[in-house]
Amino acid sequence: SFQNQNLLPGDIVTYWAEINDNSPEQQKAISKKYKARFPSIEEIYKEIERQESAKKDELQDIRQKSEELKQDFEEKRRELLKKDNLTWEDKKQLESIVQNQEKLAEQVNEVADNYQQLIDKLQNNQALSQETLEKMQKIQEILSQIDNEQLQKALEQLNNSLKNLNPEAIKKAMENFKFSLEDFNQKIDQTLKLLESIKNEQAVQKALQISQEAEKMQQALQEQTADTKNSNEKLAEEQMKIKD
Repeated sequence: SFQNQNLLPGDIVTYWAEINDNSPEQQKAISKKYKARFPSIEEIYKEIERQESAKKDELQDIRQKSEELKQDFEEKRRELLKKDNLTWEDKKQLESIVQNQEKLAEQVNEVADNYQQLIDKLQNNQALSQETLEKMQKIQEILSQIDNEQLQKALEQLNNSLKNLNPEAIKKAMENFKFSLEDFNQKIDQTLKLLESIKNEQAVQKALQISQEAEKMQQALQEQTADTKNSNEKLAEEQMKIKD
């Protein structure tokens, strides 16, 4: 395991696999050799910041589109409350709103999956503190709850009511859909606030870990210098013995 090798930032490890069989000839197969570079804390945090910034941009874009969708829906809902029957155009407009909301929910699910992959990667290389990882996991949990059963049920209910063209069922389904849209937007807002909060915490932790990393590198350099000095002294002693 690389974690047990006391690697320092910038160190490069060459690794490969060897397989021996149990035949009398004891044949051996060696895989292709690969190189892995151990990144610095600065590099790790830059990658985290890049990915979290991308997630934040995606969520802000989804939030803006969802707000526009909500306004269009509310306008249509108020309009239909004054009507006894839906026109073909009304039906198509509502179907379009449902389809667009389904797409936004899918985009949120994709952001949640990608964020979980980032968390898994950070847990594997032990780059962050457990406290920060737990807060990131909380963000991921909220993300995974945005496209929830309530929203899917509201979408299905509105879709079914539009197929049956029952005015009362449509009005009830629209009311449920309205609350689901509001919940969708609120959870995105909550996630964006947590992302901003964790960004500030990571900046503090980054400074602390960079300091610890520099201290570790300094200690390793001192040990290396001491080893070199001892080796030179030993070599000098051996040379003196040869002369004697």
